[in-house]
Amino acid sequence: MFWPAQKFLSNDTYFFISAGADVRNVVYKGAVNDRGFDGVFRFGARKENIQGDIFCEVFNIIEYKSFGVNMNYVFTPEKESTTLLG
Repeated sequence: MFWPAQKFLSNDTYFFISAGADVRNVVYKGAVNDRGFDGVFRFGARKENIQGDIFCEVFNIIEYKSFGVNMNYVFTPEKESTTLLG
């Protein structure tokens, strides 16, 4: 479950913030843990098809934290494509 917020600078350029939670871990206990909040928080930017973001996951009940950086190429099939091979 994610809750995004976006600030558009143009049609193909924007910043975003999102937060997500693993609802199963909040409602039911997991195979190796009691019930607890497991959340992922993300901040990033996208320009046309290139997207970069930083994220943090926090799952205090098992003392787990992770941080990272992602760079992605976003495929947009609804836009016109150019065949590279064939």
